[in-house]
Amino acid sequence: MSETKPKILIVDDTPLFLRAVSMHLEKLGYDFLATRNYDDALGKDSDIAFIDLDLGDYRGRSGIDLSRELREKYPWTKRVAMSGVMDYDGQKATEDGDFEGCIEKNLSDIARKVEELNPYKGIRCDA
Repeated sequence: MSETKPKILIVDDTPLFLRAVSMHLEKLGYDFLATRNYDDALGKDSDIAFIDLDLGDYRGRSGIDLSRELREKYPWTKRVAMSGVMDYDGQKATEDGDFEGCIEKNLSDIARKVEELNPYKGIRCDA
């Protein structure tokens, strides 16, 4: 028996970062979707969503906008803001977007936050 793993959504407009996160989550055995696309992210149900605050969207929508839309569509999804630079604006945006927290964009913080927010922690399934 193994512990049930959460479904993870990573939304970031930096291809190199998405590739690194994808390789890391795959190595850890997580079920995930990594996307650069705002609209694609809206169509994906997940347990935990990591959203780039500075998400570049051709319609001018931000990571905060995406968080709000995901909250409406999937209220059970825990949303985490990501930023390359942690500053006051990032912390304020976290409050405005109703996130479960804000982390720097790095692999160890993402892995730590997944373990912290895993809704299936302690739940075992037959593999």
